[in-house]
Amino acid sequence: MLVFRLFIFLLFSSGCYSPVGPEILGSHISCHRNNSHADDMWIFQVWIGHPEGLGESKDVNIYLYDAHGNRNIVSLTHSHDMLWESIVVEKDTLLECGRWYSIDIVAYDHYGYSDFKEAYYQNRENI
Repeated sequence: MLVFRLFIFLLFSSGCYSPVGPEILGSHISCHRNNSHADDMWIFQVWIGHPEGLGESKDVNIYLYDAHGNRNIVSLTHSHDMLWESIVVEKDTLLECGRWYSIDIVAYDHYGYSDFKEAYYQNRENI
Protein backbone atom coordinates (compact mmCIF):
# COMPACT_ATOMS: atom_id res chain seq x y z
CA MET A 1 0.00 0.00 0.00
CA LEU A 2 2.85 2.37 0.79
CA VAL A 3 4.36 1.74 -2.66
CA PHE A 4 1.03 2.54 -4.32
CA ARG A 5 0.70 5.82 -2.38
CA LEU A 6 4.26 6.75 -3.27
CA PHE A 7 3.57 6.02 -6.94
CA ILE A 8 0.43 8.20 -6.95
CA PHE A 9 2.25 11.01 -5.16
CA LEU A 10 5.12 10.94 -7.67
CA LEU A 11 2.74 10.72 -10.60
CA PHE A 12 0.87 13.91 -9.66
CA SER A 13 3.84 15.87 -8.33
CA SER A 14 6.37 15.11 -11.05
CA GLY A 15 4.58 16.95 -13.84
CA CYS A 16 3.72 13.76 -15.73
CA TYR A 17 0.03 14.45 -15.35
CA SER A 18 -1.13 17.25 -17.60
CA PRO A 19 -4.87 17.67 -18.05
CA VAL A 20 -5.95 18.54 -21.55
CA GLY A 21 -9.06 20.26 -22.80
CA PRO A 22 -11.08 20.67 -25.95
CA GLU A 23 -9.37 20.78 -29.31
CA ILE A 24 -10.71 22.71 -32.30
CA LEU A 25 -10.26 20.27 -35.17
CA GLY A 26 -11.75 22.37 -37.96
CA SER A 27 -14.20 25.10 -38.85
CA HIS A 28 -16.44 26.26 -41.67
CA ILE A 29 -17.95 29.72 -41.94
CA SER A 30 -19.97 30.81 -44.95
CA CYS A 31 -22.67 33.20 -46.05
CA HIS A 32 -25.24 32.39 -48.75
CA ARG A 33 -28.35 33.98 -50.14
CA ASN A 34 -31.54 32.29 -48.95
CA ASN A 35 -34.51 33.32 -51.09
CA SER A 36 -37.08 31.79 -48.75
CA HIS A 37 -35.97 34.25 -46.03
CA ALA A 38 -35.23 37.04 -48.54
CA ASP A 39 -31.93 37.49 -46.75
CA ASP A 40 -28.44 36.09 -46.43
CA MET A 41 -27.85 33.12 -44.12
CA TRP A 42 -24.66 32.68 -42.12
CA ILE A 43 -23.51 29.13 -41.42
CA PHE A 44 -21.06 28.53 -38.58
CA GLN A 45 -19.70 25.02 -38.01
CA VAL A 46 -16.89 23.94 -35.70
CA TRP A 47 -15.65 20.42 -35.04
CA ILE A 48 -14.46 19.88 -31.46
CA GLY A 49 -12.58 16.90 -30.07
CA HIS A 50 -11.90 16.17 -26.40
CA PRO A 51 -9.65 13.45 -24.97
CA GLU A 52 -12.13 12.74 -22.18
CA GLY A 53 -15.07 12.24 -24.56
CA LEU A 54 -17.41 14.22 -26.74
CA GLY A 55 -19.68 15.28 -23.86
CA GLU A 56 -16.93 17.17 -22.04
CA SER A 57 -17.02 20.29 -24.21
CA LYS A 58 -19.34 22.94 -22.77
CA ASP A 59 -19.38 26.07 -24.93
CA VAL A 60 -18.18 27.11 -28.36
CA ASN A 61 -18.29 30.80 -29.28
CA ILE A 62 -17.30 32.67 -32.41
CA TYR A 63 -16.20 36.31 -32.18
CA LEU A 64 -16.25 38.24 -35.47
CA TYR A 65 -14.51 41.61 -35.84
CA ASP A 66 -14.81 43.85 -38.90
CA ALA A 67 -12.48 46.66 -40.01
CA HIS A 68 -14.73 49.28 -38.38
CA GLY A 69 -14.34 47.85 -34.87
CA ASN A 70 -17.75 46.18 -34.75
CA ARG A 71 -17.93 42.88 -32.89
CA ASN A 72 -20.46 40.08 -33.23
CA ILE A 73 -20.67 37.03 -30.99
CA VAL A 74 -22.29 33.79 -32.14
CA SER A 75 -22.81 30.97 -29.65
CA LEU A 76 -22.89 27.54 -31.22
CA THR A 77 -24.97 24.59 -30.07
CA HIS A 78 -23.88 20.97 -30.04
CA SER A 79 -25.40 19.27 -33.06
CA HIS A 80 -24.03 15.73 -33.06
CA ASP A 81 -20.74 13.90 -32.56
CA MET A 82 -18.00 16.53 -32.83
CA LEU A 83 -20.08 19.16 -34.67
CA TRP A 84 -21.15 22.44 -33.07
CA GLU A 85 -23.11 24.80 -35.30
CA SER A 86 -25.39 27.77 -35.73
CA ILE A 87 -27.31 29.05 -38.74
CA VAL A 88 -28.24 32.73 -38.50
CA VAL A 89 -30.32 35.05 -40.68
CA GLU A 90 -28.20 38.11 -41.44
CA LYS A 91 -30.89 40.65 -40.45
CA ASP A 92 -30.66 39.26 -36.88
CA THR A 93 -26.98 40.24 -36.68
CA LEU A 94 -24.68 43.15 -37.42
CA LEU A 95 -22.92 41.04 -40.06
CA GLU A 96 -22.70 41.85 -43.76
CA CYS A 97 -22.09 39.03 -46.21
CA GLY A 98 -19.54 40.88 -48.35
CA ARG A 99 -17.32 42.21 -45.57
CA TRP A 100 -13.98 40.94 -44.39
CA TYR A 101 -13.89 39.56 -40.82
CA SER A 102 -11.24 38.53 -38.37
CA ILE A 103 -12.60 35.56 -36.44
CA ASP A 104 -11.75 34.07 -33.06
CA ILE A 105 -13.15 30.64 -32.23
CA VAL A 106 -13.04 29.64 -28.57
CA ALA A 107 -14.09 26.27 -27.13
CA TYR A 108 -14.48 25.62 -23.39
CA ASP A 109 -14.94 22.43 -21.42
CA HIS A 110 -16.49 21.64 -18.05
CA TYR A 111 -13.08 21.81 -16.32
CA GLY A 112 -12.23 25.37 -17.36
CA TYR A 113 -9.81 24.45 -20.15
CA SER A 114 -10.14 26.02 -23.57
CA ASP A 115 -8.79 26.04 -27.10
CA PHE A 116 -8.51 28.99 -29.46
CA LYS A 117 -8.31 29.29 -33.23
CA GLU A 118 -7.97 32.41 -35.33
CA ALA A 119 -9.47 32.53 -38.82
CA TYR A 120 -10.50 35.04 -41.47
CA TYR A 121 -13.59 35.35 -43.63
CA GLN A 122 -14.16 37.06 -46.96
CA ASN A 123 -17.00 36.10 -49.28
CA ARG A 124 -15.28 35.90 -52.67
CA GLU A 125 -18.57 36.30 -54.57
CA ASN A 126 -18.89 39.90 -53.37
CA ILE A 127 -15.35 41.11 -54.03
